[in-house]
Amino acid sequence: THHTQRERPEHRRSRDLRADDSERAATDELAVLCPSRDEFDLDEGTHLVKYDTKDLEAPGSSVEWKRKYVVVGGIVTKPWMMNMFYRKRDYDIAVKEAHAGHKISVKVKQFDLRGARIILKGRDGKPNWVDYPSERKPWYYITILPRKGYPIKISSESLDELEPVYSAVRRFVRKDMEARQEYQMGRSSYNKNYGSRKGSGSDVRSSYNNYGGRKGSGSDVFGQRNDYFR
Repeated sequence: THHTQRERPEHRRSRDLRADDSERAATDELAVLCPSRDEFDLDEGTHLVKYDTKDLEAPGSSVEWKRKYVVVGGIVTKPWMMNMFYRKRDYDIAVKEAHAGHKISVKVKQFDLRGARIILKGRDGKPNWVDYPSERKPWYYITILPRKGYPIKISSESLDELEPVYSAVRRFVRKDMEARQEYQMGRSSYNKNYGSRKGSGSDVRSSYNNYGGRKGSGSDVFGQRNDYFR
């Protein structure tokens, strides 16, 4: 007669614990391979943009704007970069390629926000606006003045649509400026106490480098903190 051997309770508990550990490890591995949206400082949206002229204000005609999918931060780029894709589908492809560790195959326009300033007409922190005869209502826009290159103008037909990208840029510009000021103050204090010498002050660069600080950049942005930083 065949007898079925019963599994002892302590053996069953041990097996269940091993199974739980294996499932937890698999879940952790998946989380590493596919990070959640919350792990990246990301804001995005479809906007009308203009970045190929020296003008700080909106173009004279609505047809001069280009429609792009604008992304600030995220897995595809560095936290100080702003990317513009032809469409959201291109961005989704870029995200998949970045997750897989592949080279980005879609066309993307990149802008470095380090040392940039936001230019607004008013002092209330609200975006600028332009009224085109061909449109039913005014368009709202912001102007970003990068350290190098032409001004970058980003617009939308409503404040709510523009707000996520505007807030992301404003947030980075504020942090970048604070880091640069901290770096300059630290370097000044070091030179005052110990004298200026080649290679000194490396310890005060840490917060500045956290925001992608680079040699010689951004010294002209100090003192430019206006009401749009409220």
